[in-house]
Amino acid sequence: MRHALILMGAALAFVFPISVHADVSAAEPVSAQQKGFKENLLLMNRVKPLQNPQYQDVQHTLDRRVMDYQQKTVGQVEDLLVEPNGYVSSVEVDFDRMHLRQSVYVDYQAMAIQGTLDGYVLALREDEIAKKYPELLSNIETAAGDDSDLISIQKLRGADLENEIGRKIGTIRDILFSTNGRRAEGLYVSVSYDTVRNVGVAVPFNAVEFRNKGGRLEPTLAKDEALALVDFARSQR
Repeated sequence: MRHALILMGAALAFVFPISVHADVSAAEPVSAQQKGFKENLLLMNRVKPLQNPQYQDVQHTLDRRVMDYQQKTVGQVEDLLVEPNGYVSSVEVDFDRMHLRQSVYVDYQAMAIQGTLDGYVLALREDEIAKKYPELLSNIETAAGDDSDLISIQKLRGADLENEIGRKIGTIRDILFSTNGRRAEGLYVSVSYDTVRNVGVAVPFNAVEFRNKGGRLEPTLAKDEALALVDFARSQR
């Protein structure tokens, strides 16, 4: 009888094998992109972003003077148009010191602009800028076109940051630039979502998608990055 039970157990084990590994539901794997986003959040917020000497806030960046090749002040920054990766594409300049009435967009690379701690230096003398001004004026609508992929920093200030389905995550309170003004490194967002209220977090600029709809700028985070941002903000309370 005992031998029969053993044989029966062996047969059942053969038909219904018992795994030595428990059937545990594993968490969804974190993508390399999401992992990188979380690491950048930690890095950018290790020091309070608005007090970090590595960054310059948007007001200081927009208050920069514009100089000619001889370091003479010829104008003032009105706005910056940046690419989705944060690099400045063109500078809107009011050449008020030269008594040129309308502001124009100056291409960063074409004019070989160099950023300093307090200004932007053009690779032209004052008289050369005056000669080029009519050309810059004629190209103003093309440079500022609503259909371009370029992002106006003036429009970005105070804009809502949304997730993919259009739900507001927070408000962009500041834009963090490199100290030479060459690149927008991050957005300083006041996160308000569910139980999180007004928690300031620096977000990598190039992690955000900028949708331009009819002249209205819609900064958007992908689903996983939006959730990671809210979780991080919750941990900072």
